[in-house]
Amino acid sequence: MYKIYIDNELIATSKLEKADAPMGVVGGKLIFIDNNFGYKNLKKYCVDNNIELSYDFPNDKMISTMSIPKLKIMNSNDVEIKGIGNQITGMDSEEYEIEIYGISYPFYEEEFPHHVQNYENRFNWDIKIGVTTGVKIKMTKRILIAIIILGCLNMQTKGQISIAKQTVYPSSEKVEFSITMRKEYYAAESNKIKRKFIWENKSNKTEKIMLKEGWEHLLMSGVSIKNEKNEELTKYQTKHILMSQIYQNKELKKHEIKLKPNEIKEYTCYLLSIPILKEGVLTEHNCLREGRYKIQAYYYAQKSNEIEIVIKQNKLINQKKE
Repeated sequence: MYKIYIDNELIATSKLEKADAPMGVVGGKLIFIDNNFGYKNLKKYCVDNNIELSYDFPNDKMISTMSIPKLKIMNSNDVEIKGIGNQITGMDSEEYEIEIYGISYPFYEEEFPHHVQNYENRFNWDIKIGVTTGVKIKMTKRILIAIIILGCLNMQTKGQISIAKQTVYPSSEKVEFSITMRKEYYAAESNKIKRKFIWENKSNKTEKIMLKEGWEHLLMSGVSIKNEKNEELTKYQTKHILMSQIYQNKELKKHEIKLKPNEIKEYTCYLLSIPILKEGVLTEHNCLREGRYKIQAYYYAQKSNEIEIVIKQNKLINQKKE
C-alpha cells in the first residue's frame, strides 16, 4: 500500500493497481484517511494554492486537478515515487483516482515489477481484423490502439475491427462540440496555451459524454494544428496513440457525465499537451514559433470549429528593439 501526502499531511492510501508500464505511469483508487475528504477539500486546496483544474463540475461534485507540486507518494519503505507530474480525478458519488506519470526507469521496473511483467505478458495478442476476408494476424496492443484512436479521430480507418463493441460518445449527434481559446499569444507563452472543450446538449432529453483523462488530456480527444499554408504540423493528433492500455466499457462508464437539455459542460487543458508534433515545429524552449495557426479539436468522431490564432514576437524583445 502506498501513502499519499499533500503538504506533508497523509490524506490517502492507494494500491497503485493500474499502470501503463512503457510510459512510466501508475495509478489507482484513492482511499482517503478522512472519509469526508472529497470534492470540497480538493477544490479549496487547489484554489488556495493556485493549482489549475482540468475540469470542475460543482453540481456533480466532480473534479480533475493538474499536477500538485506538494503531493508526494511514498512506498512502504518511505521511498518517494517520483514522476514528472501527478493528477487526482474523481467525484464524490463514485471514487477518486490518482495517477503519477513519467516515472523513470530502472526505478519503475524495480518498484513495479508486477506491472512490467503484466505488460510483457499481454504485449502480443491475436485479434481478428475484417478488412477484407477476416484474416487472423498477430498484432501488438499499441498498433491496435493506434487503429482505434486514429479511426475515431480522423474517420480514416476502413473495415471493421472484431473486438468488443466500444461505447461511443456523446450519446447523441445533437450534443454539439466546439472549442474556444484566445486569438493572440506571445511566443514565450505559447507552450501554455489553454483551449476549452465545450459540449452543449441541443437534444430534448438527457445525453451523455465521457470525461476520463490520461497524460493530461481526455481519452479519445485530439487536436489538429496547421500553419498558414494549411500544412498539418502534428505527427499524431493525440499522445494516447502511444498508450499500451485499452479501457473497457465498464471503466469508461464510471466517467460518464449527464447533460440535461440545453446544458453546457466545459473542459480545459493545455493545447500542446495533446498532440505529438512534427520535428522542428517547436523552438528549443518547446514553444510555437511566430506565425499564424489553425486549431481544430476532435472528440471521438466529432470535429470542432476551427480557430485561427497568431503567435506574436515577445513583448520584451520588441521593447528592446525600440
